[in-house]
Order: sequence, then C-alpha cells, then structure tokens
Amino acid sequence: MDVVWVRGGVGVNIDLEGLNHCVHLCDQAASPEAIPTILDQFTANIGFDRYLLRTNLRSRSGPSRKLRVTNYEQTWLSHYQESNYAMVDPAVSHSRDRAGAACLQGLLCESGSRKLRQFNADVRDARLDRGITVPLRTSHLAGILNLHASAKAPSFHQIKHSVVVFAASLSDMLTRVLVPSDERLEYDKLTFRERQVLFWTSAGKTAWETSVILSISERTVVAHLANSTDSLGCSNRSQLLGRISVLLDGDPALNNFRLEL
Repeated sequence: MDVVWVRGGVGVNIDLEGLNHCVHLCDQAASPEAIPTILDQFTANIGFDRYLLRTNLRSRSGPSRKLRVTNYEQTWLSHYQESNYAMVDPAVSHSRDRAGAACLQGLLCESGSRKLRQFNADVRDARLDRGITVPLRTSHLAGILNLHASAKAPSFHQIKHSVVVFAASLSDMLTRVLVPSDERLEYDKLTFRERQVLFWTSAGKTAWETSVILSISERTVVAHLANSTDSLGCSNRSQLLGRISVLLDGDPALNNFRLEL
C-alpha cells in the first residue's frame, strides 16, 4: 500500500477562484507527488483542516492497487485499524452504496450495534465528526474522500457543490497519473452512446425498449451492442454484460440514468 502523509494548512473562506485553481492543479498534475499538495490546498480553501483520500485502482493486468493520502493523526489511524472500524464506518458504507456527497454529522447516529456506537463516540472525541464525505468512482477506481473541520467551518450546503466539482477532477487526475494508458480497461473504448445502450440493456430492457428510452431506432441499438461486443473482444452479449457490469455501476456519466431507475 502506498501511503503519503501531509500536514494540513490554514483554513480560509471558500471562493470560486480557489476552487478553479485546485481544479487547474488537478488538470495539470503529471505525477502522484502532486496529490498531497492539491488536497492540502483544496482543504484549506474550503476552511477545513483534515482529509482522507482512499482509493482502489483497477487496470487490465494484476491485482488492484490501493492508495491512501491523509493528514489524520497517526494515533487515530492506528486506533481505527486496530478496532476494525471500517466494518461499521457509515462513510465507508455511503461510498460503497451511494454516488453523492453526504454530511458526516448526518451519517453518525446513536442507534445501532455497540461497535457502531463506540465508533461514533470515538469519532467525536477525535473531533472528526464535522465534515463531508464524497464517493470517488470512475471506470478505473473506487474510493472515498473525507474532509473534516475541527473548528467552525462552512455548512454542508455551502461547500457541497465545490466538493463534488473538485472530486470529479480529482478522480480524473488519479486515473491519468496512476493508471498507464496501455493498462486502462477496454471500457474506455466505448462511446457514451454505447455505454447508455449497455446501461439499459443490463437493466433488463429489450432493444426496442432501449430505443424508445434513448429516442433512437431499434436497429441502432442492436448495432451499438454489436460494436461494443467487438470492441471488448467478447463472444456474446452475456459475456459482454458480465465483464462491464461493475464498470457501468461506477461510471459517473450515467448517474442521471440511475436516478431514473
């Protein structure tokens, strides 16, 4: 596991210029060494002082690679791991099951198992209960970005949009600097329309039903399915859908369709 440590910056008022600057840093980043600096600047820009980035990266060959970048205190990280809190951490559950950002205070609750109640108490003692969490998903990675404020900070609704915009740029940057182009999954070969067709096909829609939903002809739907099958080197539609079902679930470009379901 690759681990990078950076100690945080000083909180300032959130501003559009600062957000644009952080997005620009993501666009210009050429190596993983830029990740801590970008996180440090964005966290400071929105008035927060703690962050945790954790992702699993997927490529065509080899096992998934893990990345963690954080400025959490080592004592908290050790306690979290020793207590196996990932099993009950609501932010982890949220990143696995949902696509949107969430207020950390809203995820914490007093009910649940004894372990969950202890986790909530420990989070408050560590002053990590105020903040925001946002899932990170692309065809090559799945992860989470947590941001915390130990003192007064902007409300969830004030920073939600900025965090979501930044998280999208961060996800793209992580894929670009951490996954070599020749190791990227065949999913990238598919056009956006082909992904739309595959999304509705995987949801159980027939070619005719998909054509009505997307306002295209049934023949065009069949052609997209055939092209997708060839592009990914599959022998039939079942093999195609089995190979890319997880990638369809993690494709942020299809979020609007998920809302329709």
